[in-house]
Amino acid sequence: MSREDSLWEEYRQIEAILDKIRSVGTGPVDLADPHAREILAEQLQKLQSKLDESKALNAYYRKHKSFDGFPGLTAEAATKLTADFADTQARCPWVKSPVSDYELTSLRGKIKRTQARLDELDKRTEQAEQPAESTKFSGGEIVHNLEADRLQILFDEKPDEETRAALKQNGFRWSPRYSAWQRQLTPNAEAAARRALGIETMQDTDKRSWER
Repeated sequence: MSREDSLWEEYRQIEAILDKIRSVGTGPVDLADPHAREILAEQLQKLQSKLDESKALNAYYRKHKSFDGFPGLTAEAATKLTADFADTQARCPWVKSPVSDYELTSLRGKIKRTQARLDELDKRTEQAEQPAESTKFSGGEIVHNLEADRLQILFDEKPDEETRAALKQNGFRWSPRYSAWQRQLTPNAEAAARRALGIETMQDTDKRSWER
């Protein structure tokens, strides 16, 4: 086991030659940064490129048993890489690919996390574009709680059973913490609240008048 650990350590040192293909710096990005979208989009593009290059390198080696002629590598670098990897395989015969499966998995994980950050940024942008003020109605108000990521309905008095049923049908749940009926703050949440409360929008009123 000690010998095997030693060989793996040597292999990891040799793999440093592939940094151009495998290594991507993806430090944390503050979503409040005005350039966050550009930074994350660039990181995502680089990660995807690295993954594509890594897969292409493995496929090229499987076919040619050499790195000679691989796009982006000089003849000298390809020759050295071929010799180094052949030496690695001689000492570590279980190593089959220049870029290991765990490294490909790691890249895919980074891509997934970066995409999730972009999705979160889109979500925050959508929320910021929604009206920040509350909407008054007879018996309460509709509140956009950005911090809690919830659209909340605050009633002056406990709503009747019919109203509670309508709220539930439209995805609202009672929150003892906020003393409000609420659901996730999405672009459709406002319409769902108005539908549950039977509040017509200006568009609804205009449409009804036009139809008459």
